[in-house]
Amino acid sequence: MPSKRLKVFDKAHLPFKTANKQRRQELHIKQKQARDARKRAERFARKKEEAKDPRLREQRLAKNVPHTIDSKRRWDEVDDEPADGGLGKAYNVEAG
Repeated sequence: MPSKRLKVFDKAHLPFKTANKQRRQELHIKQKQARDARKRAERFARKKEEAKDPRLREQRLAKNVPHTIDSKRRWDEVDDEPADGGLGKAYNVEAG
């Protein structure tokens, strides 16, 4: 249990708030090392599983497609297009 000087915060990055700057830095470094070690372990476990079954890697890569501006673009539906394509013509939008 933390001492009475240390204040516990729910939404803090650290489990508790300490006034000592050096201690705070040490806690941050330990937290970062633990997070990096966990991510590394997950990567190696995933690599090991994918070595056994290559389909898992294909599925992961197929699912891991970045959302770009072009992939998010939605094109307008065009019902009837003029014979000449309609490009370069001026349309009166205000006239109904």
